[in-house]
Amino acid sequence: MIETPRLRLRPHRLEDFEAWYAMFSDRELFRFIAAPQLSREDGWNRLLRYAGHWSLLGYGMFAVFDKASGAFIGDVGFADFHRGLGERFDEIPEVSWIMARAAQGRGLAAEAVAASHDWIDRAHAPARSVCLINPDNAASLRLADRFGYRAFGSCVYKDARCMMLERLAPRSATAPPENSRPEGAPTAMRIEACTSDMLDDWVSLRLALWPEGSAQEHREEAAGILESRNDTAFIARDDDGLAIGLAEAALRHDYVNGCDSSPVAFLEGIYVRPERRNGGVARALCHAVEGWAAGHGCVEFASDADLLNTGSQQMHEALGFEETERVVYYRKQLLTG
Repeated sequence: MIETPRLRLRPHRLEDFEAWYAMFSDRELFRFIAAPQLSREDGWNRLLRYAGHWSLLGYGMFAVFDKASGAFIGDVGFADFHRGLGERFDEIPEVSWIMARAAQGRGLAAEAVAASHDWIDRAHAPARSVCLINPDNAASLRLADRFGYRAFGSCVYKDARCMMLERLAPRSATAPPENSRPEGAPTAMRIEACTSDMLDDWVSLRLALWPEGSAQEHREEAAGILESRNDTAFIARDDDGLAIGLAEAALRHDYVNGCDSSPVAFLEGIYVRPERRNGGVARALCHAVEGWAAGHGCVEFASDADLLNTGSQQMHEALGFEETERVVYYRKQLLTG
């Protein structure tokens, strides 16, 4: 059993079925989830599947109880649902949570999700965990972001468009000390969508990427991106909070060379500090942009590079883009299902 200030978490028991089934019968809870109404038989089988996770995989879903009242209020935990979404998603512990409506609005979901992550980091220390969220489910996206989940792709699952998100393990669980990291080994990092309180770091990275502009010009352009619905920016930080990379992107509704759809997500700029290159930072930044693009209905991701900038061209190819025309444009097909 896990205890938090307000909750108790434990694997499900047979006596939980009635309260659990009542929650799963509340269709309002599933407005963002492509799940049919469960019959009692289906519900019973799902509860037994929860037990099978613990028996066969050593992890699973927790039943969540209010300590004050003792009432069952939700599910939280990790599972392997075999969704058939590809090697970057399947067989990776997938976090899931659902809270009864009576328990919502008090921060209990965050408390339960935090406890389940603490447990799996200590018990299994997975290198990654993933989750699947409807792009219209703003509350779940905020909660996932709070725990370090960043978009890396999109899919159509049971006829519903979904965002695929991943969380890299805390450094203390998986990463060696910085001075022992071999050249080219993955960098421990987190990816954050840019906000107004990041302007100093953002401008610093912009100056490194586009040194011809002044700090004030970059600050004004960054502020414009924040106000635009068609633009986005992401910063990569290491475990010490240092800003080590930047990606900016925009939705282009006019023709983009080599692409067949509209809008197209266009990589306006990407930069990684020299000492952090070849560690997966650029790839992680591009995954974040791809998730943003998928949420806006894009199926193609494009970019360009100067004809003489062979280093940039090699980077694009390493990230999965393909050359389409010269002067050099690139496209990258986004996953749609």
